[in-house]
Amino acid sequence: MSWGSTAKRRATLFSMATPICSISLFINVFLLLRSLSEGYAAKENEATKSYLHIVEVNSLLPPTACNHSSKASKSLSLEVVHRHGPCNGILNQERATDAPSNIEILLRDQYRVDSIHARLPQSWQSSQRSRLHCRSRLGASIGAADYVVTVGLGTPKKDFTLIFDTGSDITWTQFASEGTKTCSSSACLYQVQYGDGSYSIGITATETLTLSATDVFKNFLFGCGQQNQGLFGGAAGLLGLAPMVTSVSVEKVSKSVKFTPLSADFDSTPFYGLDITELSVGGRKLSIDASAFSAGTVIDSGTVISRLPPTAYSELSSEFKKLMTELSLRQVGGVEMDIDVSGILYPANGSKKFCLAFAGNEDDGDTSIFGNVQQRTYQVVYDGVKGRVGFAPGGCS
Repeated sequence: MSWGSTAKRRATLFSMATPICSISLFINVFLLLRSLSEGYAAKENEATKSYLHIVEVNSLLPPTACNHSSKASKSLSLEVVHRHGPCNGILNQERATDAPSNIEILLRDQYRVDSIHARLPQSWQSSQRSRLHCRSRLGASIGAADYVVTVGLGTPKKDFTLIFDTGSDITWTQFASEGTKTCSSSACLYQVQYGDGSYSIGITATETLTLSATDVFKNFLFGCGQQNQGLFGGAAGLLGLAPMVTSVSVEKVSKSVKFTPLSADFDSTPFYGLDITELSVGGRKLSIDASAFSAGTVIDSGTVISRLPPTAYSELSSEFKKLMTELSLRQVGGVEMDIDVSGILYPANGSKKFCLAFAGNEDDGDTSIFGNVQQRTYQVVYDGVKGRVGFAPGGCS
């Protein structure tokens, strides 16, 4: 999802449609424009397809004006916006003064990746899968979480702008004296600390959660943060949408959504796992042994740059430098995602320099992460009840 657009995410703790941007290899714009001017014919016995396109550099830059999504959704959806973008009206003042630099974004992104790797797989015990009770927890780094949603809590509802995180199973808000009556009466404590040092400590409560006029959930369990410290960017807290808090299956979705089953390797973790089987650049399947992805892949809304096994990243970056064209990845069930230049390049220095929106992990044994740069042009539907994730083009307006 670009900074100046909004997207409908079918998400209730529950299900969600996502569109969302990433880095590693510097590419000159001059070379990009020259290389994207010719077409590529698919190999023999396959349908001919053009993988190369002329791209306006300005189209890859964060817009300065908000363009709200006009797409209507038949299923539960939330409007998700970049917390430093023009669509985030509630945090407009903070955005003007606190927007991080590219270096800060990438450093925070690495902190999040490191914290995710530290929690997978041995460090996460199945006994921790229970929902939010009196407990202390370790969460992923929060600093790189770019997107926020506005939800209502209480009756009558009070709106809160919360960081949107598919890698967290705890929802909490920064509690003030005018908070809900439930917060005031609770005696159950919780504590969550994130990989970048951010934390929230407070009491648990149940309240009515309002996502839209028709999507209202009573007795929603969340945390009322009384001691909060960290890189929240003006947000009132965090909306945790990890698999263990999903409770409503997706019934009404577009026929264009193609589902792939969640990887069983991550059943006891707070992450949605994918099984990637191959990568292609310009229609050419890369020579990557399937064992390279043996550590599995998770899709994460808070990670910016997608992380790949070193062997896979080396092949991808080498082939992309030759063609500078779109790429695709295939998952279990035959689900194939074509990723165009807007999900491949990350503006590192205005319109002068762009980066490949992928990076290599330190070791092939580290879990791969499908980041938000690649997600932004897709609708991503999380269906925790049926154990699947769906993808459809056209996620951002």
